[in-house]
Amino acid sequence: MDNAKSAAARILSLCDRLQDEAHIYQNQPIRLRECAASEWMAFLLHLTDTGIVSSSEFDFIRSVTGGPATAEQMHRMYLEDHLSSLLFAAKIPRSLQEFVRCDLLNRLNGKQTFYGQLLADFYRFLGQSFIACDTANNSSAQVRRLTDYCASLDQFLKKQGVNTVLDRQAASDLIQSPGEQAAEDAALTQAQEQRAQKINPVRVDEILAKLNALAGLSEVKREINSLVNLLRINQIRRERNLPEVSTSIHMVFSGNPGTGKTTVARMLAEIYYNLGVLRKNLLVETDRAGLVSGYVGQTASKTAEVVKSALDGVLFIDEAYTLTAGKSAGDFGQEAVDTLLKLMEDNRGRLVVIAAGYDAQMNEFLDSNPGLRSRFTRFIHFADYTPEELTAIYTGMAAKQKFRLSAAAKSAVLSYFAGRTAEKPANFANAREARNLYEASVTAQANRLSSKKQLTDSQLTLITREDVADAVERIRAAGTI
Repeated sequence: MDNAKSAAARILSLCDRLQDEAHIYQNQPIRLRECAASEWMAFLLHLTDTGIVSSSEFDFIRSVTGGPATAEQMHRMYLEDHLSSLLFAAKIPRSLQEFVRCDLLNRLNGKQTFYGQLLADFYRFLGQSFIACDTANNSSAQVRRLTDYCASLDQFLKKQGVNTVLDRQAASDLIQSPGEQAAEDAALTQAQEQRAQKINPVRVDEILAKLNALAGLSEVKREINSLVNLLRINQIRRERNLPEVSTSIHMVFSGNPGTGKTTVARMLAEIYYNLGVLRKNLLVETDRAGLVSGYVGQTASKTAEVVKSALDGVLFIDEAYTLTAGKSAGDFGQEAVDTLLKLMEDNRGRLVVIAAGYDAQMNEFLDSNPGLRSRFTRFIHFADYTPEELTAIYTGMAAKQKFRLSAAAKSAVLSYFAGRTAEKPANFANAREARNLYEASVTAQANRLSSKKQLTDSQLTLITREDVADAVERIRAAGTI
């Protein structure tokens, strides 16, 4: 609670400085600091989902926001202001809007500031600290509401064009006047240095920003952000000697090929490492061939070797359902599963297993052994990409290599993906569809320009409708569509 109270005091001090120096929130009936504190209280009550607070939650809200004097008044505010509604969850706090407006004005004057991202990050930290203060309530439901609310704030920042990955050291300098926090910082330095050896929250936020910037995957982003919130809440509880929220870190990734399962698994391995959940930033990828032997007695040792190589990291098993698909007497996939389950139990805390594959087949895989269902309790579905998302992936690849599309070319790309997603043939490959078309388009552009003796930068970087059409023909001739 003390950390949250201290952080809140710094934000309120920043509110005063911006109002007085940057002339924001002028001619309002209340000051910006009062507006911010009121919005924090509404946010915390929204997380409760009922407006009925425990004694520890009441003390937390009062300490941070200076809110109503009684729990009954808080509940009345919750009901009267409709704090449970989706409309509230989608409403951007006025204080955040003012902070972002100040960022944008500063940018016009050649100065880069991080006020909006700072306040959004504070909301996340405030919510995590609030949930951690009471172990009796349904933390999973509260984490879900926190995740959705913070996602709305992040989306607002993205639309406004302000930073989505905060340089937190620079932000700290913005809100800390010389000597103001010196005593507190000195007291915290040793503990922070000890935690920094294992925990790197800034890096976690950078990884989440990369995840959230990917095209599509809305449900995946929501689940990973929610998991990170829960793990951070457990960190706070651990530091305060409170019981941790029980959560499974083994996962099932289900979905069709090319939907980003391996990419997200790599990000998750790095997140686990930077949160101190695992000792190594390690992802070991394997499949049936890596685990199963063709001879009696060798599968168990082969599986054990793979697991050993992944200890203190993440073991990613692609097409995991193939381990239990074989029904013949000479198939040793089930032996691999039995060995894996035992080693997961023996190495609890040192191993995270992610099993991946098609939706229906993964359900069959989990049903093949009761032990699988009990250990894999967190499921993330990777939906197929829409035509618009595939187009965004294509244009993102092009932008990284300084290519640009004419309006007609972009329309042709979208039309191509619309046809592919509508047909959904057996060889449909999601993001690989975008890569195949992009690479074929670049080849087509090179062929088109090869006869020209002098080329401008504009010509070298432009992909035309003709290039896209030629790329489609090349893919069709190769037999991939």
